[in-house]
Amino acid sequence: MASVNSTSQRVTLKGHYNFEVSADASTPPPSGVQLVLTAISTRPDDSVSLQYEVSWSPGLTAPATLGCFLAYDTPFRIKTVRRCFRFARDRCRYCLGPNEGLESLGRRFGVDWLQVYMANPTLRNPDAVPPYTLVNLGVSYQVRAGDTPAALARRFAADEAQLRSLNDYLLTGTGDAAYFAAGDLICVLPRACDRPCLGHGSSCNVF
Repeated sequence: MASVNSTSQRVTLKGHYNFEVSADASTPPPSGVQLVLTAISTRPDDSVSLQYEVSWSPGLTAPATLGCFLAYDTPFRIKTVRRCFRFARDRCRYCLGPNEGLESLGRRFGVDWLQVYMANPTLRNPDAVPPYTLVNLGVSYQVRAGDTPAALARRFAADEAQLRSLNDYLLTGTGDAAYFAAGDLICVLPRACDRPCLGHGSSCNVF
């Protein structure tokens, strides 16, 4: 099983027959997944190699899910191969759309745009970030035994409700009793620019 984020995975099929590939109706991939034939080649033994690309551009609230495809020979369908992928959006990265910038992104996620800018050292001009740029939102953290959403929010100076919302697909249980499992990789957006500066008594502008 492979993992697919908002990028792509390549699948290569080899054989002496014609192939077809379709979604598995019992475990279909999420909406928006595209399967494109990208290359056809003939091998020295006269078998044919087909290369497909699986790509996905998830929405902001897309949950993690399992999706499968079936590859089979035609027209006899002598053999069928099932290939599954885990589709999960990287909650710590965001692809800027047209007319979006760091300021609007900060408002969307409830953090100062300077905090987003500091998480992306390769951006030269924060006022002119090209559309479809992949932007880092925060930091990834691997949950350890005993970590609770409330404790993590205190440790990273983050908003607990935002922490839960951003990583809701990983929560086990409901309400205040919901928790992250040890080993889960979550996204944390520390509210660094809202914290008092130690020894200065004023809010930080840059973390």
